[in-house]
Amino acid sequence: PYTLYVSSRTRTAEDLKGKKIGILSFGGTAYPATRYALQHLGLNPDTDVTFIQTGDQVARFGALTSGSIEGTLLQPPDTIKAKELGFKPMVNLAQSGIKFPMNHNSTSGRYLKTNRDKVKKFMMGYISGLARLKTDREFAIKVLGKYLRTTDRTILNETYDFWSGLYPSKPYVEREEVENYLATLKDRGGAKAEDFFDNSIVAELDREGFINAAYKRYQK
Repeated sequence: PYTLYVSSRTRTAEDLKGKKIGILSFGGTAYPATRYALQHLGLNPDTDVTFIQTGDQVARFGALTSGSIEGTLLQPPDTIKAKELGFKPMVNLAQSGIKFPMNHNSTSGRYLKTNRDKVKKFMMGYISGLARLKTDREFAIKVLGKYLRTTDRTILNETYDFWSGLYPSKPYVEREEVENYLATLKDRGGAKAEDFFDNSIVAELDREGFINAAYKRYQK
């Protein structure tokens, strides 16, 4: 759920060669996503750029302005500030057609096997919340305003439009998403995409009609 923003000095992907790219940390999800964005531009993330841990959004904005870095990944509402500062979007991963694992609910195979009913109830709550997010715009914006601590409608609208469109109505994990993540690793060993996801509970709720009923509940 990111867009690669670059300074006004950068016009093409070639301009990023030899430059520094800012990331929050090497352990965060933005790091493999940044690598994928660079690959999407035809660059080799291992040889064409240098990654720098610059910290939070404020630090990354400062580094972009000063020229310490040439690009970084951002997401709403930070993208609004980026545009105000004159930074340019180069790759919108969310709209590029790239499938990538994002914010999935995770547990261990052992827990799923021994506590399936609890996991199913959790997913029922999650799907109900997802249904309200996607069908009740004003309620969702009110919640966003509370936690973002803002009443700025421009910020809230852009944030809602970006995030509500990212989540699929039925939260199945696609094999291609996991495969694309594994492709960003330098050494995936013998890891297979199928080892990392289980759609059985979502499929069960789908067959039972729970998902469709959740959306009907909040539709106006």
